[in-house]
Amino acid sequence: MSRKAIATFETAKPSDRTDPRRKAVLQTLRQYLEVECDIEFTFASDKTGEGVRRAKSK
Repeated sequence: MSRKAIATFETAKPSDRTDPRRKAVLQTLRQYLEVECDIEFTFASDKTGEGVRRAKSK
């Protein structure tokens, strides 16, 4: 996954100006990565890091 893709997820905020088709694609991609690839998206901060990490094993 490229840094640009990660940055897109990190900075995505709900907005009326977002193209609904683009928003749907990003939501589908995010859901796939979270469920199938065990990737967890969080808000980036000094405490949590860049905002993307491998999900903890269940």
